[in-house]
This record gives sequence, C-alpha cells and structure tokens, in this order.
Amino acid sequence: MNHGNLCADILERLTGQPVSMAELFRYDLFNGDPTAPNNQEQAKLSQLYTEQEQRPEPWADLVKHNSGYGILEGGGCGMFYAASLVSGSEVNERVAKAFQIVLDDERGHGLPAILEVDKFITTEEQLEDVKEMLRVRGAQRLRFRNEQFSYPVSEARIAEIADGKIDIGVVAEIWGPAFGRYLE
Repeated sequence: MNHGNLCADILERLTGQPVSMAELFRYDLFNGDPTAPNNQEQAKLSQLYTEQEQRPEPWADLVKHNSGYGILEGGGCGMFYAASLVSGSEVNERVAKAFQIVLDDERGHGLPAILEVDKFITTEEQLEDVKEMLRVRGAQRLRFRNEQFSYPVSEARIAEIADGKIDIGVVAEIWGPAFGRYLE
C-alpha cells in the first residue's frame, strides 16, 4: 500500500489531478487488463502467474507470490534501484526518494526463500522444472518492464538476458546488502 501511495503522490504532483484508482487497477500485476494502454505484456505476465501458480507440485510454492516462498519477489529491484538514482529536478528527487523506499522494502523479499529451496526440491528434475518456471517468468517480467518504458531494450537483448548474459556486478550491488543479512 505504501509503495502505491508513494507513486500516486508523484502522479498527482505531475498531473495536478487526483489519481483514478479504477484506472490504476487496470494495471494490477496479478490481473492486468489487456485493453489498458501499454499493458499487453503485463496482461501476459498476469496470465503466466495464474498458470504457474495453479501447478499442484509442492515445489511450485517456490514461485507463488502469496506462499511466503516466492523467490522472484522483489524482482523489480533493478528498476527500483535505477529510479532511486535519478536527480536533476524536484520531480526526479521525489521519484528517487520514493523508489529508495521501495527498493529497501523489496530487495529482502525473495532471499529467505532461497535459503528454503532444499525443503521443496529433492530431485534434479524438480530443480530443472523450477528453473524453467523462473526463467519464463523472469523473461516475461522483463518484457513487461520493457513495454512499460516504451521498449528501450531490443528483443535480442531480452533473449541474451534470459540466457544469463548480464553484468553480475550490478546484481551484486543491488542484492549485496540484503544477502549479507541472511548469510551472517
């Protein structure tokens, strides 16, 4: 709720109008409206969540958002991190402050689940199934964010990222402080 309020405040500041909650709900992460502008990829992500989270295997709880074990929770941290660095105007400063709060809140969500993986996965086959679910979900999340920002990343680069061709240093910078808490 806090994250939504932070963003609604910024929207109201930019537009000078009250935010329409009905309009915002069209962009619900778990029930995206495919007719909302620039929302095709989020609607596909919503459908993917529904399909994956209906799987009966106990290890499927690792990817469920509301199971307490969603290891992709906090998956938007790269975007939150980048937004926390913007500056140069009053609006940008508000965005940076809001998204630093979001980043601080989100980056710890998936980490406890990583330490619980061995309670769910007992075979190589299960591990491969979970990895595939996470790969598909992560790639669709990237497509959703790409659409959200008017497609700054090519489909070829998305495929590279899905194949693991990323700068791990950036990931370590974002997740390092949160991991340290669980590794002590």
